Amino acid sequence: ANVSADNKIIELEDFAKSAKFGYRDIAYFNIYSLAIENKNYETAIKTLEKITNNSSDTTFKNLAVLKIGSLVSSLPEKDFTEIEKSLEKIGKKEPFYNISQFILGSIYVKQNKLTQAKEIFEKISNDFSAPVSVKSQSLTMLNYIKSNQSK
Repeated sequence: ANVSADNKIIELEDFAKSAKFGYRDIAYFNIYSLAIENKNYETAIKTLEKITNNSSDTTFKNLAVLKIGSLVSSLPEKDFTEIEKSLEKIGKKEPFYNISQFILGSIYVKQNKLTQAKEIFEKISNDFSAPVSVKSQSLTMLNYIKSNQSK
């Protein structure tokens, strides 16, 4: 049937209220996706915050933090304080560490904190455990920073 995104969100919210284990988090990730499709970014962020605040699964929490960071860094005029703290909490031994650092560096670039960003991108590009795609994106960001610093 042709069901609106708003109705799907309501159904998923109802499901999430009684869902157990990771099913609640999966429902919230689906709500996030529907909100993004409808360009309702505040709902998307608030939904991901439910995961970061309530999930017992570290992987789901880290994924939600990464999605928030990525989304927030692309929106104009956002306060980055809370997301910076969350990204910094993802430790070096945890999955998604290099991606969290890349997003943090991108936020620093947006804030014109180029020295801090450069430091992060240099660490990623020299980290043997970093995925090749994140390394190459970090090198691109380093080139961007260097070109801006030489102006």
